[in-house]
Amino acid sequence: MSMGPRPCRQCGIDTGTLHASKHRAGGEECKEIAKLRAELAQANSGRDVLEEHALELNEGDRQMVLMALAHLSVERPGWDDALNTLALQIDNQSDGRALMYDDFRTLHRRAVVAERKGSSRS
Repeated sequence: MSMGPRPCRQCGIDTGTLHASKHRAGGEECKEIAKLRAELAQANSGRDVLEEHALELNEGDRQMVLMALAHLSVERPGWDDALNTLALQIDNQSDGRALMYDDFRTLHRRAVVAERKGSSRS
């Protein structure tokens, strides 16, 4: 005989688990759990978890996002493909690369290299 999950008919909690051994069907906690689950189900009904989002950026903010992505790609080179894919959504492109994003990467890489050379001389 299988002793699988035994959900409470009112709130859905598995009454077969040790931590739920004190569960009283129809008790205040049971009613509260059932109410919260119903509210959550209603809030999530009709919503796609992976819905698309639109973001409006002015030119200065757009450039700042591209610069931040570029700086991160220099610090974490393995992330460049993913970050470039994001940058392509808000930047001009050539051959699958985001142009301003690549310019910011080049500038930041030069600054990092210069900084490292300067600190190694000290």
